[in-house]
Amino acid sequence: MLESDTSSVPAALAPIAPSERIDALDVIRGFALLGIFLMNVEWFNRPIADLGAGMPADAQGVDWLAGWLIHVFVRGKFWTLFSLLFGMGFAVMLARAESAGRDFVVPYLRRIVALGIFGACHFIFLWAGDILFAYSLGAALLLLLFYARPSWIFAGVLACIGLGAATRLDGFFPAASALAIAIVLALYLRKEIGAHLFARRWRLLTRWHVLTLVCWPVSLVVLASAVAKASVPMGVAAAIVALAGWLATRYREPESMRTLRAGAFFYLGPFLTMALLGALMTWQPQLRHQPDAKQLEQQQKQRTEHVEEMREETRIMSGDSYVAAVEYRAKKFPEEAAQNLGFASLVVAMFLMGVWFVRSGVMRRTREHLPLFRKLAFVGLPIGLAMGIAGALITTTHVPGQNDLQFQTAMGLTMAGNLPACLGYASLVVLMLHSGGWLSRISVLAPVGRMALTNYLMQSLLQCLFFYGFFLGHWGLGRAWQLLFVFVVYALQVAFSHWWLARFQYGPMEWLWRCITYWRWQPMLRNAGAAQPIR
Repeated sequence: MLESDTSSVPAALAPIAPSERIDALDVIRGFALLGIFLMNVEWFNRPIADLGAGMPADAQGVDWLAGWLIHVFVRGKFWTLFSLLFGMGFAVMLARAESAGRDFVVPYLRRIVALGIFGACHFIFLWAGDILFAYSLGAALLLLLFYARPSWIFAGVLACIGLGAATRLDGFFPAASALAIAIVLALYLRKEIGAHLFARRWRLLTRWHVLTLVCWPVSLVVLASAVAKASVPMGVAAAIVALAGWLATRYREPESMRTLRAGAFFYLGPFLTMALLGALMTWQPQLRHQPDAKQLEQQQKQRTEHVEEMREETRIMSGDSYVAAVEYRAKKFPEEAAQNLGFASLVVAMFLMGVWFVRSGVMRRTREHLPLFRKLAFVGLPIGLAMGIAGALITTTHVPGQNDLQFQTAMGLTMAGNLPACLGYASLVVLMLHSGGWLSRISVLAPVGRMALTNYLMQSLLQCLFFYGFFLGHWGLGRAWQLLFVFVVYALQVAFSHWWLARFQYGPMEWLWRCITYWRWQPMLRNAGAAQPIR
């Protein structure tokens, strides 16, 4: 939840009153929900296992056109926008808690745990494309960045590596990687490292100096390994680690900009590297790694398993029972939870940028920052979409073993472009709201945004009922018809959200989430009494 001003804070940490909300953020959230819907509907008609393959190779006619438009203008641009908004919510909740002198960590931990439970239930009982669980992991990492000592996080890295080696469970190693990234971010975001000795605190090193001292040796080790193995990707990785150390020193001030800079670097870095490596090895074939016989055999085995996995998912979702679908997703959930740790690192990057937008006052006083929003809308959006179009012109479909590098380049460009594009979309909404003309009517989406969690889960429920074979059975509906379905359902959600919030203070899931977060029964009806403790 977001508020318009943190200068006036209630005595106790509690949900934000309707009068304190920023309408622009609710409208942006409602708009983002439409983009999420447009993207998700495809994966109620196609196996989730094929998520990384891009557009279907056999798409034709109006279905191809609909898929191409979504691929360029929607794909990846709205989960980033939602992540940005989530970071804003973290910053506002933290500011309100600090101003009120109230504990922040415990309520926020309850909020994270509740979101993780919602996500796990969503995954198992409705749809395997859930993003809520990844958000809960990202929120936990964000909490570590702001509150945990780097030494504690480092101990967690070692513990995960040790447990992974002892148990041979792959899930511990992504956790170690995510925590390692958290250490780097924590070193950059904090001020200094010191020690208590003889009843006083001694300043040892600034955190950015420590980060530099960490990055340069690591980059040299990676570079030495790259030379020994003649590995171009490892050589590029060494350069990126060294660049991170230099940037951390060069751009350490002002402190207020660190969350924005760190978030942008950790989001753009992986995808620009993807695009660079793909283009480099496509242009210079001699730089490609040539797999040996054992590696070729392993690749073929993985492709065969992937095809079998898609066939099984298609069989279950298109015609088996609901019980079989739940059992299938429950079996997949532990593996998916481990993979979500890598995605959570990207989510944290967007969270950090969202924190900056609130702390800088940009999103709390949008009218004062209209010049910035114009730049983001009329410069950032065209750049982001141009990168998406460039990627689509290279290829939109991945055919394993045939266009791997081309697809890598295309997706690197598209995903990197998602950042300026999502900022541009958000800024365009703000400008429309301040236009004073008919464009300002986009404010009709505000109630949808206020009930974003309820509406997101409702979309999954309705799609599950409409598309899966064990209910109405419209699995495999054409892409163009899918878009019609989305716009009809979304229009009904807009009407429903207006009707509901005219009678109640929160959406059903928002009410439950707030009850858990603040550990009080929140009044649901408008003009109801005060919140009561949960007993």
